[in-house]
Amino acid sequence: MDLYSGRYIAILYEFFVSKQTFLTSEELAENLKCSSRTIKEDIKSLNAYLRQELIGFIESIPGRGYQLIIEDQGRGNQLKLMIERSYEFFFDKDVGRIKLRIFILKKILAVPSLEYADLLDEVHLTQSALRRDFDWIREFLQSYDLKLKVVNDAIQVKGSELQRRKAMLEAFCDNYYGLDDALLVKEFNSLFYEDDQEYENIRHAFLNILRPEQIVINDLSTKKLSAYICLAKRRNAANCRLSAFTDEEIDETEKLYEYSVVQKIFNDPLIAAGKWYDKNEVIAFTRMLLTHRDIDLSRHRDVETIPPVYLLKASQNLQSTLDCLKNTVWQELFASELFASLNAISYLLCCF
Repeated sequence: MDLYSGRYIAILYEFFVSKQTFLTSEELAENLKCSSRTIKEDIKSLNAYLRQELIGFIESIPGRGYQLIIEDQGRGNQLKLMIERSYEFFFDKDVGRIKLRIFILKKILAVPSLEYADLLDEVHLTQSALRRDFDWIREFLQSYDLKLKVVNDAIQVKGSELQRRKAMLEAFCDNYYGLDDALLVKEFNSLFYEDDQEYENIRHAFLNILRPEQIVINDLSTKKLSAYICLAKRRNAANCRLSAFTDEEIDETEKLYEYSVVQKIFNDPLIAAGKWYDKNEVIAFTRMLLTHRDIDLSRHRDVETIPPVYLLKASQNLQSTLDCLKNTVWQELFASELFASLNAISYLLCCF
């Protein structure tokens, strides 16, 4: 079963937060806006999941209703935490809260150190009221291998310059995700560019070089990479430079078709103005372009520009998956045409 179905999460959430020992199918159906029959079917599926994961079960008592029984407290606590977070994701429609979190994130990323008291004064909230918001921000930063630290009542973000830029870029790009009316953080936006015309000039220069090349890139990725160039120029001007890549990473990147394209991009008079970049910037942007470009295996020119090392890795990953499945109960799969097809795909990836 897919536990990440919204209704399954909502049912378990009701059990975890309810002050009642028992919940009837009618009560659950009313809260979840569905039928009692649907609830009963869902309870059966949830029971199978809870028993399989050795967490517990949902007991049905005639005349009283359903009761969630947790047999393994450790697993039960983990499930509760996951359900609470998932419930917020599925059902928290407070867009204002999302905007507040993005606003705080931008404030934190805009400066090397932000006084906690100043932030609280600006958002007119207490530290306890922001606890869940900071949990969200901390998880966001952790996804970029960054850590949120409070040192002497000042908030700081610790981690590599490249990862910090990627996090800044994602926060900046809320403009493209329909949250452009979020609270404006001028000091954060100015880290990218002072006015829209500067950004547009960079974007046009970027596209003019990209179009003749054998690379396809969607509109959002174009905007993100253009904004990254603006950010990288300003970060270098502020002496916030990238760490050196390893010789192996440099050798691998220099062999990519994208590397030659990025060299052209960085040699453009508008983009290269001030000679702000070094070899590490070229390597970093090449790797970003590789991950943001569109690749269609049905297009011959795309296949020609895909680095063989990435096809080899894809083949190895697929073969590893096949080997793992071969040792499971999925024996029927390996006697079928599907297994032959998967093996053929793995072989073809090696042949490119």
